[in-house]
Amino acid sequence: MRQARGLSGAALARQSGVHRRTLIRWEKGENQPSLAELDAVLKALGTSPEESSQVVASIAAPRARQRVQNESRLILRGQSLSPPVGGDLLRALRLRQRRTQQDTARALNITQATLARWESGQTWPSPPMLHSLCWELHAHPEEVAALTVGCFSPAAFSEFEASRREKTPRSLEELEERIQHLPFPTLSSGELGDLKTLAYISSLWAMGADQEPRLRPYLAMAYGERARFLMDSGYLTEAETPARTALELLGDDIVSVGDMRTYTTAILALAERDVWKMESSLDVRHRSVLALSPKNLERQRRQFRWGLRRVERYLINAEITWPYQTWALAHAARYAYGTGLKNRAVEWAEQAYHVIDPNGTDGEEDRWARRALWMRLLLRAGRTAEAVNVIPLTDLSLIPTLPVRQAAASALLVRAEALYQLNSRQEADEQVEQVQRESITNNWHELQVVVNSLLL
Repeated sequence: MRQARGLSGAALARQSGVHRRTLIRWEKGENQPSLAELDAVLKALGTSPEESSQVVASIAAPRARQRVQNESRLILRGQSLSPPVGGDLLRALRLRQRRTQQDTARALNITQATLARWESGQTWPSPPMLHSLCWELHAHPEEVAALTVGCFSPAAFSEFEASRREKTPRSLEELEERIQHLPFPTLSSGELGDLKTLAYISSLWAMGADQEPRLRPYLAMAYGERARFLMDSGYLTEAETPARTALELLGDDIVSVGDMRTYTTAILALAERDVWKMESSLDVRHRSVLALSPKNLERQRRQFRWGLRRVERYLINAEITWPYQTWALAHAARYAYGTGLKNRAVEWAEQAYHVIDPNGTDGEEDRWARRALWMRLLLRAGRTAEAVNVIPLTDLSLIPTLPVRQAAASALLVRAEALYQLNSRQEADEQVEQVQRESITNNWHELQVVVNSLLL
């Protein structure tokens, strides 16, 4: 507004009686003015009533957010849960670009603390700064609209509060009818999945999900879908919080197909998150085993035992079909290995490999990956001869599809490790050299690292 009216910062400071440095901090979003200071600046700018209302709404929004959070906190096992806001979407945009707070703040010429306050909702950027941030983070038009005039804009807080003050419909039919009109996020949402999952959760909060027990399963499903999207996008650590939230909201009462889907999604998200923690000792691709202190090792094993109990409960009590059965068995195998139950891990990995898709869409790439898991666990259980017999020597050049060929190459390296342990060096060398040729030809850098490790 100041620039549109051709005013310098110094000129506006003189006319409004507000110090120039204070104005600069406001424009950067580092601080917010009091209503008296804001009124003086708006008069100096000669804003219209509509413009003044918009500015006041943007200033009041973070304070309204704090009030809403304090009023609508849901306590789950000592942890407070509150509705998502614009700052959560800003953080999601930054993570999608693999950017740190420090890097993003430097690009906008603001401090990291300022960006952190925006993401936490303590303050909110001015419209020009918000547009600059969206441009820097390559936000989609729909996301920009949501942050400026839509469900995560400053003006949306008043609507959010008004919705929560409405009396929640009493009948389950009325509740379900309102929920059915909400746009449910799907896996086809693509990069807009952040916006759609957060908006869906926010809508349920606006309906009073924290106050109405009958809405808890829907809220649990929403957080489960959020975890699924983050997991599929590769944000395994970020998926942990919504996954645990979904499980806490669901509790021990799994009574419907929707509840089981939520439970499955949350468990798989947590299992995927845990996999990379144990891969250093399970997978030949990760040779740099982190030295854990006895205390940290026990903490890690407690976490794996927790995951194993959850997956076992799922396997025993659920009428599960492919592909959930395959995933659950594979994760149970990894969890069992992480807790020291090596032979049980082998049994589950073998079962996971032998599960067949009834529709015939089970891909060869996935089957090679399951073979590799089964062999690795056999190796770690000291059953080396059995590991060698899982697959025969395979000519990679006869596999036409590159992804399948790469998965087969990874499995062959596990078999080569077993052959080295059995002192069958000639056959092992042949397999490693075959994979090495393919790795160089197809730029499989990760497999090349494993090849070098085995050759050493």
